[in-house]
This record gives sequence, C-alpha cells and structure tokens, in this order.
Amino acid sequence: MSMKKVPHDYYPVFPDNPAVGSCGELGQWVEYDTWGQFFGLGVFPCSVVEDMKGRMERYLEKGATGITLRTDWENFTQSSTFCSFNMLNVIAGAMLGRDVNTTLDEIYSEWFRYGLVSPLIQDTFDQKPCRIEDEDVQKDLRKLVQLVWKGLEKGIHVRGHVFNRNCQCFDRYDLTYNIMTVFHSRDQWEKDAHLRVEPTDENIPLIIEEKREAVAIAESAGKLALSLRDRIEDENIRKYLEYLSKAFVLYLRGFELEARTMVYTKRAELDRDREFIRKAESTLSEYEPLAKEYRDLVVNRGYSHIIEYMSDGDRLIRYRDSVEAALAAIGL
Repeated sequence: MSMKKVPHDYYPVFPDNPAVGSCGELGQWVEYDTWGQFFGLGVFPCSVVEDMKGRMERYLEKGATGITLRTDWENFTQSSTFCSFNMLNVIAGAMLGRDVNTTLDEIYSEWFRYGLVSPLIQDTFDQKPCRIEDEDVQKDLRKLVQLVWKGLEKGIHVRGHVFNRNCQCFDRYDLTYNIMTVFHSRDQWEKDAHLRVEPTDENIPLIIEEKREAVAIAESAGKLALSLRDRIEDENIRKYLEYLSKAFVLYLRGFELEARTMVYTKRAELDRDREFIRKAESTLSEYEPLAKEYRDLVVNRGYSHIIEYMSDGDRLIRYRDSVEAALAAIGL
C-alpha cells in the first residue's frame, strides 16, 4: 500500500497520515515530496529535512517498510528538484530511507559535498553543482533553507490551513475560503480547525499579524541571501541569491495583502457591514504597485518558466478585480 506522508496531499503543515499503520498485512510505503509543490517549488530554497526525519521515525514504528520521493510534477515544465537548492531534500530522503537514524548534520554535509544549482536556469541546460567547503557559508546556507520554511509556513498558510494555489497567490477571491475550509479542510483530522480562520474580531488581527511575521522572516532571509552571495564565487549561484533576496519578500507581501483583503471582505459579506467594506476597499490601491514590482522582477529576464509562474503580477490584479465584484454584490 502506497500512501502520502499526510492524509491530504503533501502539506508540511498537516498532521501525520493516520492510514499508516492501519493496512493490515499489506506492506506500507510512504511518499514524500522533495520538490515543493506546496513549499516553494524550488524557486525558494526550502528544507523539509526536519519534517521528513520526524515522520519517517514515527512511520517506521508503525510498520512502514519503504519510501518514494517525488521530484517534480509532470504538468510543470522547466522545474524539478534537480535544478534547485531543494536537492537537499532528495539527499535527505535517500539517506533517511537507508537509515532513519542518520543525523541532520550528516545530511546537510552531504548536500554541501554534492553542491548547489540555480533554478533561474532552464532545466535543459547543464549546470555543474557548486560545492560548499567554507564552514561559515555552510552554517548560513543551512539557516537560510530553514528560515525560508518558517516564512512559507506563516506566509502561504493561514493558521495551519492551505492558503495558496500550488504555491501561487490567488487570482480569485472566492477560492480563498474554499481552499482553506472545504477543498483542503483540516477538519476531518482536527475537529473544528476551520474556526481558527473565521473572520472574527479575535481571529482577524491574528491572521494579519501572522502574515506580517512572514514578511519579516522573508526580509531576514533576504539579508542572509545577500550575505551568502558575497561569499560564494559561482556566478550562477550569486545571481540566484541576488534574485532570492528580492523575490521572497515580494512573494510573501502578495500573500499578506491578499489575506488582509480576504478577512475584511469575508467579514463584510457575513455581517453586511459597511465598516468592513471600507476596510477591504482601502487595501485595493496596493495591488497595482505590487503587481508592477512582480513584473519588473521577472518579465523578460530570460529566467526559467517556473520563476515567472511564481511571481505572476497579473494574478494579483485578477484577485483585486474579483474582490471589487464581491464587495459590489453585497449591495450596501
């Protein structure tokens, strides 16, 4: 029996899959995503090593006998684990699959020995991995990929709920609560989890603060990326770290803006409240300038397709327009 690491898709924020250990006499294999369909697509370097190790240890105790590692998605061109920093996760899966007691230090050391490649470059081009030997650079790279996960955990999720479309920002307002509480609901495994994302007086400031914390984490990650750029000689990696220092902040600013608009709009719909209509409307002027920053960052730069996919400013504009329509439909 082959099962995913969580009960619904590959979300790192979801609980363990309760089916593991409940398959009778069937052998049990557990599948892990190393690429990042829901944690950055390799565009943003994200470690799920720590999550993988913990789950493998627990699933081994429940009788799991094997693993599979997902490295790409067949409907995405110009993207795979093999052309990003997320090769780290493949290395981790291979080492932990052989010996779940492998230490994190051993895993990261093997990643540095293998080397880094840039997701800015199309996957049809050969890249020679840039090996990392300097211990201070190694420590900061490890910190970077862990920091990116912390930013994604808060930025593209809302209090443990999925708040993205395969890592893209939303282009339709009506999808937000549908994704969080219906299509990717947690309630089946965590009773009444949806209550954490309802637009109540208590929840709204917590949701907004979570997104602001994510942006602050991204800013810290950006500064670290620039510091690493200045200590690595490989030109491809230097260019990628320069891109990362700007792109990750912009990316999470998009989710912060959409979340802020979302909670005000949903509250306005539920209560038919003019105050929340005004609050939602007050956010709409922020979309065009941010969309322009997205476009300026990636359009006509010659980057791989997945880079433009992740910073698609047109999606922000479509989201704004859908919010305007939703607010108009309230009829106040």
